[in-house]
Amino acid sequence: MFRPTQDALIARHVGTIELGLHAHQRYLERHGTPRSVSDLQHHALIGFDRETAFIRQMQPRFKGFTREQFALRADSDLAQIAATRAGLGIGVMHAPLAAQNAQLSRVLPRQFAVPLDTWIVMHHDLRDSPRCAVTFAALAEGLSGYITGASQPGT
Repeated sequence: MFRPTQDALIARHVGTIELGLHAHQRYLERHGTPRSVSDLQHHALIGFDRETAFIRQMQPRFKGFTREQFALRADSDLAQIAATRAGLGIGVMHAPLAAQNAQLSRVLPRQFAVPLDTWIVMHHDLRDSPRCAVTFAALAEGLSGYITGASQPGT
């Protein structure tokens, strides 16, 4: 999200991952597609249960999204993704992840898009370790491919 500032770190910006609202086509067929942010009050939203430091930091970007508004609450990102994929409501997901599932549709892309700068970071002392260098490069390549849609799961 933010460029690391500690002096002893090596950091590489690999891109920006956008968060967006997504829903399964079955959910949208049953409940309709919201046309505005205010329409979301008539939909089942999937979100967090306990507020974390990350959520507090993100709340200015997610104005109007509070714990009480979520029909289904889970602190596990994987549980939220599974609930969205199962058609239980509208959830926040990485846009590249949702794009890998043809049954998921982006909801309100212009009104709700949160860019997250993504960095690969390692301690400066590890730069001469071949294992760490290979891992760093592989993570950078894999995440760059994920962000651009060039890589698919299992490839």
